[in-house]
Amino acid sequence: MSIYEIQYKPREYQKEIHNNKRWKVLVRHRGSWKTTAALGELLKRAMLKEWTYEFISPTYTQSKRNARPIIKKMIRWRTNTTINESELKITLPNRSVIYMLWSDNPDSLRWLDFHWVIFDEYPQQPGNVFGEIVRPRLSITSWRAIWIWTPKGYNQFYDLFMQWQGKDEWLCDLKTVNDTKIITEEELNNARDEMTHDEFEQEFLCNFNAAIKWAYYAKEISTARTDGRIMKWLYDPMRMVYTAWDLGMRDSTTIIFAQFDWKNMNIIDFYENNNEWLEHYVKVLDQKDYRYSGHFFPHDVRQRARQTWVSDLVHMQQFLGSDKCFVVDNHKIYDGIRKARLIFPKICFDEDKCKDLLNALTQYTQERDNKKGMFKDNPLHNRTSHAADWFRYMCMSYENIIKRVTPKRESTKRPTIINPRTNKPIIPSIKARFSY
Repeated sequence: MSIYEIQYKPREYQKEIHNNKRWKVLVRHRGSWKTTAALGELLKRAMLKEWTYEFISPTYTQSKRNARPIIKKMIRWRTNTTINESELKITLPNRSVIYMLWSDNPDSLRWLDFHWVIFDEYPQQPGNVFGEIVRPRLSITSWRAIWIWTPKGYNQFYDLFMQWQGKDEWLCDLKTVNDTKIITEEELNNARDEMTHDEFEQEFLCNFNAAIKWAYYAKEISTARTDGRIMKWLYDPMRMVYTAWDLGMRDSTTIIFAQFDWKNMNIIDFYENNNEWLEHYVKVLDQKDYRYSGHFFPHDVRQRARQTWVSDLVHMQQFLGSDKCFVVDNHKIYDGIRKARLIFPKICFDEDKCKDLLNALTQYTQERDNKKGMFKDNPLHNRTSHAADWFRYMCMSYENIIKRVTPKRESTKRPTIINPRTNKPIIPSIKARFSY
């Protein structure tokens, strides 16, 4: 009988990850070896029972650089073990298979049999990757999942952590540097002096309230929560709905649904999908019980499609009505972000329907050029960009919509009286103008 030894020994604070809870949501500070502990648990389970096991990161690069080197160090043996470097796949001696996957295209994960899953950097992954793709498969196999993350604002990971605290079969655990004690006081003091207050609170004390560095809207969203502008049941059936679109050909298409109450904008709904035709998104609008007054599209909607040689704008006018489709003027991204920041105090969000949008806006950050030591002109392009672009389009259309929804006041100016003889207006005398 062969004996296979895993090169991993859990620390005292890591032992909770190896209990028998089915679902584990672990909040850990930076440098707490959370990925190593999760992979150690995954490898142990894989050696005990023959199944398929998955480690899911947001991108291919993260899976290759983070998970692959760690798990290879844990496998001391090489007998009867196959490591496929191109597919990031490991076949163990008992024929268990470990996949190191990435979720930037969630539909590519639908073919897998999920039995034991680890979600790394979960808030950076699409919101439907667990509930729509992974969870149904875990229901069939009755197996388990682990989420690991260091806080980075209010997002889907925060919602998951808060929702299931104290529930059966769930372990929701948070540990800071004060709990693990793996970093010396001297090093912590040095880090506190060299980092900003928000950076230290976020990375070492796991503070969800800390502002995300270089994020455009993090402080505005935090203020909106404090002011009570993120609420439930925001939809008003008596008001018309406006939509703003970010059309994607090879990536996601996002739609925002908003209503306007005098000069306040209430964002009531949000939808995002990819690899679908325009007809699909039109059906989504028809299925919602909203009355639409206008739809706003980016300036590139006038470009012709390669297959039909007809622009998307023409198609949308056919589907939604030519009098309800409007094109947002071309503008610089920074100008749009500045406009969005200015009107943010007038915006309210639906807490339930706009979770993915709030998550994207919280993590919408500037792109930094590390070689030059400065920020680039454009934001960092990732999965949060589509929702943020949509938000910017709606904000750029704010004034035009306000003009449409604001009722016109009747003029209080006195009518001009024309003298029929001279054909000139009669100017009242000063005495008549100021008479009591």
